[in-house]
Amino acid sequence: MDWDEIRGVTGDLGLLLAAKFGWAARRGPFRGIVVEGFSHPAPFLLGSYESELEQAIESLIAVSPPRVVNVGSGEGWYAAGLAARLPEAQVIAYDNVPERIEDTRLTLRNNRLEHRVEARLGTDVRQFAGDLAPGTLVVMDCEGWEYALLDPALAPGLRDCFVLVEVHDCALEGLSDILLERFRPTHAIERIPCGIRDTRGFPELEGLPDLTANLAIWEFRVEMEWFVLRPLGHPLCAR
Repeated sequence: MDWDEIRGVTGDLGLLLAAKFGWAARRGPFRGIVVEGFSHPAPFLLGSYESELEQAIESLIAVSPPRVVNVGSGEGWYAAGLAARLPEAQVIAYDNVPERIEDTRLTLRNNRLEHRVEARLGTDVRQFAGDLAPGTLVVMDCEGWEYALLDPALAPGLRDCFVLVEVHDCALEGLSDILLERFRPTHAIERIPCGIRDTRGFPELEGLPDLTANLAIWEFRVEMEWFVLRPLGHPLCAR
């Protein structure tokens, strides 16, 4: 089975699940978010997508950040999910790929959140730095671009921000160590590795062949990790 065939199967799986259960995510921190139009909607519908982050996401939501900056918004999962969970927050979403920012805007419209989120094409360090009010939550998945953006020397506001970032050592060797060095003086750092998905945790997949069920929760990612950075000076930051 080649990549085109795999993506065709995952698209069909999403249609199959949506026909039976609807297009809204069935569990997880963003339960209820509509993912119609996603290229591989099954993990989002099932609640398996990046499920190892659920506890961290809930803890970050509990801080009630006044602003969310989502860099690498893709299909709009985090932009829409956090806008829904943080109705008082200002939400800004960036992506450098025109098709992805249009995907983000579609997801926002599908969830009636387009009035809550400012979706922007492209960013640079200066613009990013200007978005960082104290207590801002930065959610970043930008394929190595975190090296340029997550630099307190260039974006001093980061010292007072919460950050959830997918770290891409596969894009730049040693990137994890660089980020650790940059943020150790100002942040408590939690490292979250990739978790293992088990189809038995999703009753919606019962009766499907093993290969098909595993494709439904596959995220097309190499082994990597996330960092959760919590500013030491924040009153709700637990060391």
